[in-house]
Amino acid sequence: MYDIIYIGGGLNYAGAVMAAKKGLKVALIEKDLNQLGGVCLHKGCIPSKMFLHYAQSFYQSKSEVFEGSISFNLNKLVNKKEALINAAREAVYAQCKDIELIEGEGCIHEAYEVSVKDKVYKARHIVIGTGSSPFIPEGINYDTKSIITSD
Repeated sequence: MYDIIYIGGGLNYAGAVMAAKKGLKVALIEKDLNQLGGVCLHKGCIPSKMFLHYAQSFYQSKSEVFEGSISFNLNKLVNKKEALINAAREAVYAQCKDIELIEGEGCIHEAYEVSVKDKVYKARHIVIGTGSSPFIPEGINYDTKSIITSD
């Protein structure tokens, strides 16, 4: 029996960490523990801001006050992004040391019960933070080039 079960390991993990720090027995269910921290960490805010920072730096280097040539190495930037995400992922896992992490999709069938695969977990409280997925409206030609999603 848990005090709180959190379903979804995006930003929801922060609530789980805070509850565990208060001494509550906490479980967090995430369908893919490799994605703990959510879209912001893995595909959204963090990598996109890093890419935007370096794109802006490259753009500014073209100003007339700079001389010489500069080249852009996308492979190095991707490796730098991966290193940043890995370090952030490790930090998230370290924060979750007092939380039972459960991999799988959580389903609520009855009050105070969440099932994952064939196991049922019980809690006094359940917090649902399952995030979202990209939506492409009808009539939009999603080509992954001029129209992209976080995925």
